[in-house]
Amino acid sequence: MKQFKTVALAVSALVLLQGCAQTPMGPTVQVLPGAHKPFDIFQQENAYCKEYAQTQVNGQSENANERALGAALIGAALGTGVGAVAGGGR
Repeated sequence: MKQFKTVALAVSALVLLQGCAQTPMGPTVQVLPGAHKPFDIFQQENAYCKEYAQTQVNGQSENANERALGAALIGAALGTGVGAVAGGGR
């Protein structure tokens, strides 16, 4: 029974790690310069917009991962308590 608990704990840890949030790697929509806009101006504006977008989402994936880890730890503690009360520690 103890070996089953160890395996279950290892599998749970792997499942949790697979679900980690990540900051998007880049834009998902292609943007092209306007009809009469010089390409160098477009590149400057594009770089500014990418930097602005990065600052807006900076740290969100870390916060989501920390919340998920906290919820998992609380769930594990509650599950352990319920298992002990139900007689799982015979």
